[in-house]
Amino acid sequence: MAQTSFCLFGTPGAERNLGVGALRDSTVSAVLGTLPDSAMVVFDDGWGVRSDGSRVTRAGARLSRRWHRPESFAHMRASIALRGLGNRGAQFVRRATAVLDVSGGDSFSDLYGDKRFRTVAWPKHLALAARRPLVLLPQTYGPFRAPDVRAEAAWLLRGAAQVWARDRRSKEVADELLGSDQARLGVDMAFGLPVTPMSGAALAAWLGWADARPEPIAGININGLLVNQSDATSRYGVTPHHAEEMTRVARTILETSEWRVVLVPHVLGGSQAVDADSAVCAQIAEDLRAEYGAPRVWLADGHTTAGQAKSVIARCNWFTGARMHSTIAALSSGVPTGGVAYSDKMVPVFDELGQTTTVDARALTSTEIVGRLVDFWRGHAETAQTLAARLPALREQVAAQAAQILAVGTDRLTA
Repeated sequence: MAQTSFCLFGTPGAERNLGVGALRDSTVSAVLGTLPDSAMVVFDDGWGVRSDGSRVTRAGARLSRRWHRPESFAHMRASIALRGLGNRGAQFVRRATAVLDVSGGDSFSDLYGDKRFRTVAWPKHLALAARRPLVLLPQTYGPFRAPDVRAEAAWLLRGAAQVWARDRRSKEVADELLGSDQARLGVDMAFGLPVTPMSGAALAAWLGWADARPEPIAGININGLLVNQSDATSRYGVTPHHAEEMTRVARTILETSEWRVVLVPHVLGGSQAVDADSAVCAQIAEDLRAEYGAPRVWLADGHTTAGQAKSVIARCNWFTGARMHSTIAALSSGVPTGGVAYSDKMVPVFDELGQTTTVDARALTSTEIVGRLVDFWRGHAETAQTLAARLPALREQVAAQAAQILAVGTDRLTA
């Protein structure tokens, strides 16, 4: 039997945005864990084709005006029509057992503008042009406000071999686009992300703090996008006080209990990166350490991958965050979690696990947000029990889902 080969699209920027990194790394793990002899090509926003000697090859693919570049989607599309001539990325697609596409988890929509939609639509067009089985991995669909975009999205879904939604609400949207009950209900791929421990000085520093005292740990993620983006309030409908709200939660925990607090950024980058969590988490950690002491407050700044971030989050006894994949890292580790939602994507994910511990930052005042999160923290023991009862079924669903997804390629080879 010929070797299976899979292409993965929809995870650009995974090195900084650990939510996207979680989607990428969990998908790679699922493929190679299920079909260990497979080869895999991950398309990203880099340049050229890169290989580190493993079974995972990186290849650039981007929406670019430099159409003459092989990374350009337009160049790849023309090359596919010419049997892959002069374009290694196009050759990978043409030879793939199946093309997997996750659209960044929530970007298959025109909510974020036409450019973002074009970026996530192009890979789907490439797979269909190459006549390769296209699998839309569990993701959010819509909203589609423009009629022409909605029509194109429907056409792409109808051409896919499998369409997976990561929650019931997304399945309803996908079924409407498909015109029938064909979309499959799955779970976010990041629920299957393996924990990857840090190493060296970063690991020693983290364990030196985490293991130094027996008191429980509360993990807090602060979303830099909601703090740094100038139009965050109007764009997302949230209060302009996200950092202050999360700081008040931390202060309440520190002042009313013996618990410790760790700040966990999930989008990395310097202060110049408007979407990064790192700078705001560092500032809040510094302020809290000055007031409550270093033994009680830690800044988790040693992780560089989603799996490493999960290793920190998994050590927490309770967690809260506004980055959805930081909360998925917690939930999948059995850590009771309070989610801060600023879009429709978070609540359905929590609902799948029977968790009602989210706050809608678009509908509540700062005082209400803080109060509810503190209540979730105080009720963490009960929440942990209900979460533990639901996790075994979820893990079985993750494994069954991976088997169905990969059967698209293997069935074609053995038919």
